[in-house]
Amino acid sequence: MLPAKETGEIREDAVMLLRTWDAETIHRSIPWLRARNAGGAAIYIRPHGEHHLSLVDDLSAQAVQQMKGSGFEPTLVVETSPGNFQAWLNHGRILDKKTSTAAARVLAERFGGDPGAADWRHFGRLAGFANKNFAIGNRMAFSPMSGSRSSMPKSSTAKPSLFFPPCRLV
Repeated sequence: MLPAKETGEIREDAVMLLRTWDAETIHRSIPWLRARNAGGAAIYIRPHGEHHLSLVDDLSAQAVQQMKGSGFEPTLVVETSPGNFQAWLNHGRILDKKTSTAAARVLAERFGGDPGAADWRHFGRLAGFANKNFAIGNRMAFSPMSGSRSSMPKSSTAKPSLFFPPCRLV
């Protein structure tokens, strides 16, 4: 979590509150996270440690479609603000930090994502929580459970949360 001012700007005294939680703890903590988010905190998530996912941030809807058309099927797509998306791609195996960062950079470059967010440990917005960014107003990063723009591999029957190993929340 990252505390913010009423305007949505990050407070100068903001400190990231890192937590390492499994899926059950995340689900159990949703009311607490919602309360923190209502108070202005930004809620972010990432897998803990080395993992099998890459986050591509700051994508347009067209870029997400290009990604899919190129054979990349995101595990999860989160609309973080109107027309702006984050896509999580599953590599099918755990990548070491260097390889994971290189993959994220190549994906960001290829699909027009934010190169500054392209590394193995970057946080993404947790779906279902308000994006308090003042420039865009109080929008929601929609949850796949509420019919947002999200996708899961067609062969999977698992719940979306099961695609993420123990996660680090901030």
